[in-house]
Amino acid sequence: MIKFNIFPLIVTCLLLMLNFFGCTSAKTNSASPSLPGNTILTQDKIQTDARQLVSIVESTQPAFSLKAVPDGYADAKKTFLAAASHEMSVDDFAWLARAYLVSLEDGHTSIFLNNSTECLDVAWLADGDNLYLLDDTGKLTNRQVTAIGGVHVERIFQTVRQIFPAENDAGRDANDTMMSVCEVVLSQAGVACDADQIALTIQEGSQTTEKEVSFIKKNPQSVYYNSTIVSSRMIGDIFYIDLNSCKTGTELNSTATQLKNTIAAGTNKVIIDVRDNPGGSSNACEALLTAMDMKIPQYGVYVRYSALAKAQRGFLPTFFATLFPTRPNPGTAKSNSRITLAILTNENSFSSATMLGVWAQDGKLGKVIGQPSANSPNSYGDALDYQLNNSHIWGSVSFKRWMRPDAKADPKTLQPDVPVPAGGDVLQAALTYMDNE
Repeated sequence: MIKFNIFPLIVTCLLLMLNFFGCTSAKTNSASPSLPGNTILTQDKIQTDARQLVSIVESTQPAFSLKAVPDGYADAKKTFLAAASHEMSVDDFAWLARAYLVSLEDGHTSIFLNNSTECLDVAWLADGDNLYLLDDTGKLTNRQVTAIGGVHVERIFQTVRQIFPAENDAGRDANDTMMSVCEVVLSQAGVACDADQIALTIQEGSQTTEKEVSFIKKNPQSVYYNSTIVSSRMIGDIFYIDLNSCKTGTELNSTATQLKNTIAAGTNKVIIDVRDNPGGSSNACEALLTAMDMKIPQYGVYVRYSALAKAQRGFLPTFFATLFPTRPNPGTAKSNSRITLAILTNENSFSSATMLGVWAQDGKLGKVIGQPSANSPNSYGDALDYQLNNSHIWGSVSFKRWMRPDAKADPKTLQPDVPVPAGGDVLQAALTYMDNE
């Protein structure tokens, strides 16, 4: 029998753990001011930033240590480094960087957009390869946009998909909807954006018309920004919570207390609406479930330990965490048979908002109603921010891999228990469901 002296191993593990807990005050370098998009950078600076980006991604994103890098990554990296071989503007380099990162199919790993850019002043919704106008109340119409500035919508969508990552079909539709209004996307697709107005070609039945629209300064992702983190009200005998962002704090705590008190007073129907919720802290979602005397099923999580994770989160590897990542376990869930719970989702539900829907399904805590979420249940996340040294471009990169509690459920898409067609009235569908329970 081979004898194994475990004492040196124990000492090593203890030292690693002490180092882990002792570095929580580590800080990242101070940020540099952003540069105008038309700033020209030299070949050397472009190449340096390209190599820096590749290094950050490959040393941080979990796909590399899990040996789960998508097939297209190697070619995308080669193309990116070859293209970043001459002087160019900050905007042009950001375009190349986004195209490179798309190959990872990770919605949390991307290059940030400017907060305000030139966007068409129009409201529409992408559904597959089609684009439909919305009316003044935000309802879907049958007026299909077939071309923008004479360029077919198919070409516009192809351009969007080259530079914005999508984890599933819902993510693709969300990107197509939000980014097809952007001047930078339209220009790359061949639309002449120097005119005061752009003509939309609209098909309605057998009739084709045109509509002129202008550019305005706007954040194309403004659907994600709401001044109210959370609000609540009674709709008949239903306690309705509109959770716009998964943020802990006074607002969330007050709502959780109100929810608990309302249930204690006899309410047994609850709706939590996370449509257009970009995520945040999953603790906010868990707090609402706890207020209903529910417990969550356990997600599986793998942590990629890296220099960036150490600098921003104080994480260093420990022997036990490296060998034994948290395993998914639906058995940790506890439902409340007295409560009928509905979680409302759409294609803009992301990150922790998606996690709430997965918890409801996999833990049998309630039903998901609406449209599929852009974020896959099995996904990368808990993103870290970084800034490239020369272009001063900001981006994010995942350092965790999440696996939904129920290993038999769809890993790619949170499929609603009560699906509602694109543009349909999700809240009304939920109220009808509640009436029938």
